[in-house]
Amino acid sequence: MSARGPYREWEETFEAFGAVYRFAFRGPVEEPARWEVAILDADGVAVVPRRVRGRTEDEARWRAEETVQTWVSVRRLHAAAARAAARVAPGSEVVVHERAGEVEVDLTGPWGLRAPFLATREDVVSPDCSEEEWEARFEAHLHSHAVRLG
Repeated sequence: MSARGPYREWEETFEAFGAVYRFAFRGPVEEPARWEVAILDADGVAVVPRRVRGRTEDEARWRAEETVQTWVSVRRLHAAAARAAARVAPGSEVVVHERAGEVEVDLTGPWGLRAPFLATREDVVSPDCSEEEWEARFEAHLHSHAVRLG
């Protein structure tokens, strides 16, 4: 934000998949309003490198919530895929690529996939699918598409 002031600053908490995150708000007292939210973990460490912004306090909060949901969801998917890969394709590394509408999971190292594992972003951020379910789905995909390289 620019050096113009005065500003209001405060923190709120937000829970995603059982973990608590802190939103550090900063916004001007007077118009034109431009709100910023730093997303921090429980220890105060930044979760994402840049502050989320919004024209209103509510818009900034909504964007921060969406950012945390996506970040945590992709991390959950990566962790589940890594556990499945350790069993089915030992020595491989799981790589996750995010796109606007989908998330792609692939392998590098001594194993590869004939077809990457794809999931819609909507499915990835849904709390209805547990890490165990993602792990089982990715393991089934590995059994069908994993190939030993070299």
